[in-house]
Amino acid sequence: MKYLAIMTILMCLAFNAWAGYGLSNTVEVEIQRPPELTPAPTGKLKKQMPCKKLEFYPYTIHVSAWKVPEGAIQQWKTLGKKLKPTFVTKINLDRHGTWFRVDYGIFTNIRDAVYTSRALQAKKVISQSAFVGRPVPYTLEIGTYTSEKVARKEAQRLNTMGVITYTIRESDTCYRVVVGAYPDENTASIEQKELLELGIDSRVTKR
Repeated sequence: MKYLAIMTILMCLAFNAWAGYGLSNTVEVEIQRPPELTPAPTGKLKKQMPCKKLEFYPYTIHVSAWKVPEGAIQQWKTLGKKLKPTFVTKINLDRHGTWFRVDYGIFTNIRDAVYTSRALQAKKVISQSAFVGRPVPYTLEIGTYTSEKVARKEAQRLNTMGVITYTIRESDTCYRVVVGAYPDENTASIEQKELLELGIDSRVTKR
């Protein structure tokens, strides 16, 4: 019995020594957690200030008018290869309904607009029914850009969305992307609401 007790004690000591050896040789691996990523700034790009205007363009040449947009867009594409800026103005004429005008040019005075219209008619670039009407001094400005290249790129992007735009150069460092030519602010604001439904911000301003 005594011998059995001694053997039991010796076995316990050997087991503890082996256990200690195993623990002393265990490699502890520290898990390195990746540092938390700092979120990128989500603020909106700073809007460019409106251009300082030195001239205003209240006159344009009304080339044609259509009751449906398809005809106006087709002529805009064709005429735009020869004349710039050519654009389409959607305009509500009250009891006469809504029309889509194909317009060309920005003019500071009616004399230059009429002279250009007659010259283009003589060359048969535009039809004899084209005319220079009452002043259309208002437009919808979508954005201003310091580079003509960037302004035209934005205009083309909007054109692919079905929003027909044109650019107005105010200076070497200021180009405006605008929509339409309107006789008054109220008429322009009707189209402004439709642009907003497409998620496009604009402001009514002078051309």
